[in-house]
Amino acid sequence: MYKFVFLDLYGTLLDIHTDEASPEPWEALYAYLLPYSGGNHSSGADAEDSGAGIHSPENLRQRFMAREQRETELALAGTGNGSLPGGAVPADGAAGHPEAALRDGKDASQVEIDIAEVYTGIFSDMGISAETVSGEHLLVRAPTVFREASRQWIRIFPGAADFLTALRKKGLTTVLASNAQELYTDKELEGLKPFLDRVFLSSRIGYKKPSPAFFEHILQCTGAAPAETVMIGNDSVCDIRGAAGVGIDGIYLDTGGTGGPGNADSTAGAADTAGTAGTDNGTCRSSAQEPQAVLSVHGADYQAVYDFIAGRSL
Repeated sequence: MYKFVFLDLYGTLLDIHTDEASPEPWEALYAYLLPYSGGNHSSGADAEDSGAGIHSPENLRQRFMAREQRETELALAGTGNGSLPGGAVPADGAAGHPEAALRDGKDASQVEIDIAEVYTGIFSDMGISAETVSGEHLLVRAPTVFREASRQWIRIFPGAADFLTALRKKGLTTVLASNAQELYTDKELEGLKPFLDRVFLSSRIGYKKPSPAFFEHILQCTGAAPAETVMIGNDSVCDIRGAAGVGIDGIYLDTGGTGGPGNADSTAGAADTAGTAGTDNGTCRSSAQEPQAVLSVHGADYQAVYDFIAGRSL
């Protein structure tokens, strides 16, 4: 008997197309930050780590990727900042720091960084003072500029809100379980927030799907038991097999996403990531059918999913 419904976001509830590999988002971010720059030069310890200042959109892209890689390496080594509080999404709290993954032996390769640390480093590289970052709310505005410039479209799948409403009327708890960066996902989630009881993002948890630690954290926070929980998602690895790894049933929505390294979020209905920068590590992908799923449907067929869940929630 199901009592909790865990839901993927991108490609399951939201249809999105972004392209972080194109020059436009980097040009937009560079143009936005340049007026705040103190000469485009780093100083102190950051200067030693980052090298020369940032002088072009392409240089910004390269530095961003380098800092992202550095944060990932720190997380894997157990010396990173881990998941940090902040942002506007009312996401439930962090699982702790990535070093806990090393202590517990739980999928250390699937820890998640918080992209806020990367942006903070970029601000330093460009000579932007902490006072300016705070006073101008750059840690919110800069990621928004980048995200909007990279995004071709975004929409809530037709019927998604009604589906979530029906689940709640049935007495089920709706829980978002997303591989996503809070800085990017905040505004994109606004239209769905009223229909979700709990929100969990990988950048807050410190782990990403398909890590068992990601699901175990949500189970613990919600008080859900695996036997009374079902995971709905469009990614066969991250959503379905990841959930199955901790004993949670999975419902697979074939919405046409591809996911994977280098093209995360780059097709309609892409795998549950919130942009290439700071999210997908290439472990997630979709397929036409998922044999481990208790139900597979073509497209965002919420009625078929609701009927199945309702039949197991009597």
